[in-house]
Amino acid sequence: MTVLVFLFKTGEFNELTVAAMLTIAAILGGGLVAMICTQPQFNRQIFWLPGVAAAAAVLLTFETFIRVHLNISQNLNRDLKDNPFRGIADALAATVSLDFGVGFLVIGTALVIAAAAVPEKVGPRGRA
Repeated sequence: MTVLVFLFKTGEFNELTVAAMLTIAAILGGGLVAMICTQPQFNRQIFWLPGVAAAAAVLLTFETFIRVHLNISQNLNRDLKDNPFRGIADALAATVSLDFGVGFLVIGTALVIAAAAVPEKVGPRGRA
C-alpha cells in the first residue's frame, strides 16, 4: 500500500507500474489457485482469473515496450542528427530487444487459460 501512495505522489504511476501490478496480481492469483486446487471440491474454472491477468500483463508490457522503443528511435533521430557519437547511440539502442523469455511468458499464459478451457473428464463416480 505504501508503494502505491509513493507512486501516486511522485507521479511515477505509468504503464510499467500497471504491468508490474498485473504481474503481481497474476502471481497472487496463481497462489490462490494453488491453494484452491488442494480442496476436494475444486473447480478448474478459477484458472480464468490468473490466466486473463497474466495475458493482460504480457500484452500491456509488450505494447509498452514497442511504444518506448519507437519513441527512443524517434528521439535519437531528432536529438542526435549531426552528433558524431550517433553511431554509438544507434548501436546501444539496437541492443534492446525481446528475447526467448517472451515465448515462455506467452506459452505459460496460454497453458493457464487452456487449463480453464479444457473440460474435465467425469467418470461414473464423479471426477476421474
